[in-house]
Amino acid sequence: MQTVVEEFTAALTETPPIAHVVKFEDPMLREELAQRASEIYSLEMKLRRVLSFIYLHAYQTGDPYDLLREETVQLMARERPTAQQMQAAGENQFFYLTFGQYVGLNQRPELRLQAILQVVRTAEQYEAFRAEVIRSPVEQEDDAVLLAGLKERMDAIERMRNCVAHNRRPSKTMTDNYVNALPLLDDLIDQYLARWQMLG
Repeated sequence: MQTVVEEFTAALTETPPIAHVVKFEDPMLREELAQRASEIYSLEMKLRRVLSFIYLHAYQTGDPYDLLREETVQLMARERPTAQQMQAAGENQFFYLTFGQYVGLNQRPELRLQAILQVVRTAEQYEAFRAEVIRSPVEQEDDAVLLAGLKERMDAIERMRNCVAHNRRPSKTMTDNYVNALPLLDDLIDQYLARWQMLG
């Protein structure tokens, strides 16, 4: 059916007196994007669960609504939600990140002179100073590996998410890349969650 619609649309543009065709209603596209939206919703909620585990584990003290405090990635929202707003909604900072931002996690901003001086004052030995300066926000190996693994798979998911969000037909290449990346990312997250279940 999709081929018929595409060929018909293409033929219209080549049929005088028609010079320009724009398709505003496409029930098949709506159905496809609804399916993709459901898949992406499930994936992103699972990803947010994992990221919450990782960062709550990394920051066992402090504000659980400020998990990005040592990250270069920050919320894009003009009016950043307060801890009270996130608590009332049952959310955390990961609900305000885009797919493109997930791949930038576990990167600290460059230390400013004031921060370096503070580390120098509190570090008793050079090795302690060096460790603090080069430290990542998330240091636990399995957690850091998962965060690094997001970079390889997230681009294809984000491209499809943009098509879904803006009601655009994804190209064949976008669809193929998404179909390949989705189970890989889903599996990566499932493997991580399985380790937590074994610990519990």
